[in-house]
Amino acid sequence: MTDEEAATSQNYAEQSRQFEQLLIQRQKWLGDAAHELRGPLNAAAMSLNIVTRRDDLPDGVHATLRNAERHLLHMSDLVRDMFDTAKLENDAFELSMTADVAVHEIVAEIAEEFAAYPDVLSLRSVPDRTITATLDRDRIRQVVRNVVSNAAKY
Repeated sequence: MTDEEAATSQNYAEQSRQFEQLLIQRQKWLGDAAHELRGPLNAAAMSLNIVTRRDDLPDGVHATLRNAERHLLHMSDLVRDMFDTAKLENDAFELSMTADVAVHEIVAEIAEEFAAYPDVLSLRSVPDRTITATLDRDRIRQVVRNVVSNAAKY
């Protein structure tokens, strides 16, 4: 090996080591950020839940609060996705499979989320029969939400 080849090899090895360090830092940051975001989101969800239970709210407020709850749930899902990304990168990701999940219920939940935006998208779920499956409910909800969101955008 020539001196030039040895220097190039050393350079690549050093760049590889630096890249590995950056990946480790990124994984740590993702986990830390998700952990720090989870607390305030949980506090906001509890506060919103308390207010939503009140019967003396003006007309229309309950619908607004339900919409806020859906957005808060979506933010919580994003934080969970950050955790999942860190787990994937550490080969620690697992699906949470549940038997007999009613697929139409997941679709109805997503349709309800997007019902707040009738000017952007009109959804209609027309199940002709109940379909159940063994699946990871949260992952399938995420996939359906992404498909509908992309349909609204494009």
